[in-house]
Amino acid sequence: MKISVIVPTLNRPERVQTLLRSIAANTYQPDEIILVEQGDVEKLKLVIEKFNLIFSISVIFQSQKSTARARNNGARKAAGDIFIYLDDDMVLGEMYIQNALAFLKANPKSNAVYGSYTKSEPTWTFKRLLGVFFFVYSFSARGKVMMSGSYDYVRGKNLNKIQSVEWMPSGNMVIRAKLMQEFIFSPNFLRWSFGEDVMFTYQVHKRYPGTLYYLPQLEVFHNHAIEQKMIPDEVIRMKIIYRYIFWKKEVSTGSVFDAMAYIWSQIGLLGLDLWHRQSFHILYVALTSYLYLFRYRQGIMNSTVDFNKFIFTNSE
Repeated sequence: MKISVIVPTLNRPERVQTLLRSIAANTYQPDEIILVEQGDVEKLKLVIEKFNLIFSISVIFQSQKSTARARNNGARKAAGDIFIYLDDDMVLGEMYIQNALAFLKANPKSNAVYGSYTKSEPTWTFKRLLGVFFFVYSFSARGKVMMSGSYDYVRGKNLNKIQSVEWMPSGNMVIRAKLMQEFIFSPNFLRWSFGEDVMFTYQVHKRYPGTLYYLPQLEVFHNHAIEQKMIPDEVIRMKIIYRYIFWKKEVSTGSVFDAMAYIWSQIGLLGLDLWHRQSFHILYVALTSYLYLFRYRQGIMNSTVDFNKFIFTNSE
């Protein structure tokens, strides 16, 4: 099996360098690494020069800042049978690639796997109980998507179990390349592209249920979860609009119960955002986003409304 590693990045050569060191330290080496730079290509090339002696590295420049489009562009360039999608701030355990390949070879009906993040998280807290109450999290914590459009991570006692999941994070995912002939990451999701991984992998799950797996032995360390330079208002609007698109397109059956579950979860998500940062401004941005969503929901779904203009400039 030929292995292609695909990494979207934006002006973070030092993070890419750390990631490449961890790949070079792996017990199994990829056949190629494709870096999709959405910023300064020359700075990235200076940092990765010494790694060209270890493995083949290609750098693609993408002018449009979109993690989702970068993953698609990398896939079009890649020649492997297996694609490993990574975020630029990941650090792999030394047997990450070997363990992933071993599982895919031993389980030919499996389509993709992802691994554990080496960080401690409390299983149950008041915040988590609040999330369960509002259909934001599930009791199972087994990588499921709920009728509200919310989705849970594998946590707690399930962290040490190999298990099938309904979605997986694309910044830590090993997938059979043939699937990219059937599915793509949503090109309408720009910048950070919140939820592009959930939409993509949930589509795979719906067509091929029981073929996505969580493997505890695929260890990664996440240097940083969200780019701090992102404007908070953009993040709030992006989460609201993109999450609605995912729910409406992939989860909702059109029932009143589904709609009630979605609305109830949004109340919970807003409450959790306010939990992290008590601010009337966050409340204002969220409420104006919901008003925009309610007014233009049909245009958003049929792509006659430029919702990204609202998200990133707050103007219609």
